[in-house]
Parts: sequence; structure tokens; C-alpha cells
Amino acid sequence: MARRRRYDGRCPKCSAMWSMSTLQSHRFHCPQCGHPLDESSKIRVLDSSGAILTPCTPARAEEEVGYGNAVWLDDHSIRLRFSAIHKKEYRATVFRRDRGKCVWCGDDAETVDHIIPESKGGRFHPKNLMCACFSCNQARKNLDVPDFLALRTQSGSEPPRPRHILSLYREALRFQHMGMPRKDTRNPRPSTDKNSY
Repeated sequence: MARRRRYDGRCPKCSAMWSMSTLQSHRFHCPQCGHPLDESSKIRVLDSSGAILTPCTPARAEEEVGYGNAVWLDDHSIRLRFSAIHKKEYRATVFRRDRGKCVWCGDDAETVDHIIPESKGGRFHPKNLMCACFSCNQARKNLDVPDFLALRTQSGSEPPRPRHILSLYREALRFQHMGMPRKDTRNPRPSTDKNSY
């Protein structure tokens, strides 16, 4: 199956779509028409250790802050709450806990799936991740765990360890409500209005 291409922005002159990596390779000029894009079209990204990562668009930065994955440092910079090393460690922790098996069907797992979907504010943390094979991960989409569990049970393919799944779900809910701040409530983007003081 072909992977859907992700676009990070659109040229204001010709409306061409671009990804941040394409934009960087063209030195922040539109790859289609060559129109220069100003500094405000990119946000500097730092990981939790302060290392500089690939810049992102303002919309993507707002999304990451909204999910609780990052905090604003200033008008043009965000800092992620994790590093790439942590992501690998988190994935290894989840694979150990779930014995490398898909929690939905028991086959070998190829992916980790968000227990509370990322689209609903779920964070990338071992308490909100579980092992899944690619097909189960795709089939679940962004359904809540109890809904997908009921759907699988009704279709006659009940997971091998349903109590384990519900235990993970309860733990993820507790973590979600006790965890990091969500949706800009504690870290709104700094005001760009110079007259607001």
C-alpha cells in the first residue's frame, strides 16, 4: 500500500504544496515557482536535550503544543518534551511489556499503537502505547479501545488477552489526566502583538 505523502505548507504565490524537507532542500524557496518564503513560515524545533531538529511549520508547531508534545520557547521556536532516543526506549519498553505480540490478534507486532489516539490528544509514552501488527493498527484507525474491542468481539475475533487491553486502557486514561498539560492551557504561543504590553 502506498504511503500518503505529508505536506507541511502551501506557497502563497502559486499554491504549490510542499513538505518541510523539500522546502529546506530548496533553501526556503518554493520548489515550484521559486518564491522566497519568509522566516515566519518556519518554526525552529529543539528536542528535550536542546539539539536542533528539522524546522516545522507554524501549524505543525501549534499541533504539537496542543497535543502536549512540545512547549513554546518564543515566537519562532518550540522544544519537544522528548528526544528521538526516548522514542526508541519507549518502543523497546512497550515491546518487552507486550511480549512483542499484537494485543488484538496475538501475531508478531510490527508497530506500536496509541491507546488513546494521537488525534484525541494521546501522547507518545509507554503508558499510552501498545504493540499491534500493521493490519490491526490500520483497522483500528482512531477508534477508542472499548469500541474496537467490542467490534472485534462481535466479529468473532476476540483478542487473546482482553483483560490486558482493558488494563492498559485504564492506565492510559489515568496517565492522560495526570500527565502533561494539554491544549495550550499552560503554554500558549507567545503574543506577536508588540502593543499588547
